[in-house]
Amino acid sequence: MEPSPHTDALVREDAAADPAAAGRTLPAIEESVRVDKVAVDRGGYRVSKRVELREEIVEEELLRDEVSIERRPIGTTLPAGSVPAPHYDGDTLVIPVLVETVVVEKRLLLVEEVRITRTAVKERSRQPVTLRAERIAIERLDADPASEPDERGPSGQATHAPLGHLSQE
Repeated sequence: MEPSPHTDALVREDAAADPAAAGRTLPAIEESVRVDKVAVDRGGYRVSKRVELREEIVEEELLRDEVSIERRPIGTTLPAGSVPAPHYDGDTLVIPVLVETVVVEKRLLLVEEVRITRTAVKERSRQPVTLRAERIAIERLDADPASEPDERGPSGQATHAPLGHLSQE
């Protein structure tokens, strides 16, 4: 590197002030920092869940069907080829019951009808029911004091700020 007129003047002034310093150089010293990170056990949390059971009585209106069956004797002879089909008479299902009899000619004889009537009945029902509820418990676990490192790392350099000195803890 070529000396500039400006640096030459400074070296000459220093040499004039201290003749022994002429021709010497001054080192520029710069400090740097090295940061080490150490994992620290700060404790933890234990989360547990338990199921509680309780009995409650549930009362609800239920709907069920009841039927009544009535047999009516008819005893009527039907014309040949005329077969009555089951049918509804209002809410009542009518099922014809047929029997063949042997005579000189074959005839259908309506012996009886089976009448089935359906009636909706409402009734209150009480049933025990088991209900479950979950409860969550969170427990803070303290750190193991033996796993806490010294606040000084290798070669006596600080590895982290003491507790309470960090704003984001």
